[in-house]
Amino acid sequence: MLNKFPDPTHEQPEVTKPTKLNKVETAETKEELELKIQKELAKQGKSSGINFDFPKPRFRLGPDKLYSELNWDYFSPQITETEKEELNFCFQRLVEYLDSPIITDDFTDHNARRDWENGNLKKNSPEAEAYYEHNRLGLNFASSLNKMINILNLEFENNTFINRDVIYKLNTFLDLLPEELKDGSGENYANLTTEEKITLCDELAPLVAATIRTIGRAKLTQVN
Repeated sequence: MLNKFPDPTHEQPEVTKPTKLNKVETAETKEELELKIQKELAKQGKSSGINFDFPKPRFRLGPDKLYSELNWDYFSPQITETEKEELNFCFQRLVEYLDSPIITDDFTDHNARRDWENGNLKKNSPEAEAYYEHNRLGLNFASSLNKMINILNLEFENNTFINRDVIYKLNTFLDLLPEELKDGSGENYANLTTEEKITLCDELAPLVAATIRTIGRAKLTQVN
């Protein structure tokens, strides 16, 4: 659906900021660590009668393929530190989204899922807990792009985002968002089946990558 974008795996300078999964520096490879975490979560779920599955995302990029911070040249000097913090948080959520897993379960409703999380999630290792919380099917993750672009639109109206061409390009991405994420409430997204959410997230990922590369830049301290 989104093949109108350039190949999102186009090489970019390596970046140094890791995601939560990459912060664990052991002799294990990232793949080995991820499999270990999945087994831990599956075992914890099984003890409660819950089946977790970990479908492989169709589109997944580690932080080494992405710009790692916002390009502040697009903003006026009048932008406040509070605004910068909010924008940077939203931007990092986009970066994390592309390196996040898909986790499915067989809970009957969201309240049952929350009850299980409140009673069991802290029993896992910190790595497994962080991995679970970065499930890209979660609404907070899935709505990150909508939130980011809408905040930039507000900054543009307030004359703190000063690149008209970039804001126009971002709004073309916003127009291409799946309908279930456009209203901002999350109600339409919540009503999707798990399979529909996976399909939607696969469609969303190239838009997230395109947005990161539109408003991001490589860290100035890195060696190319």
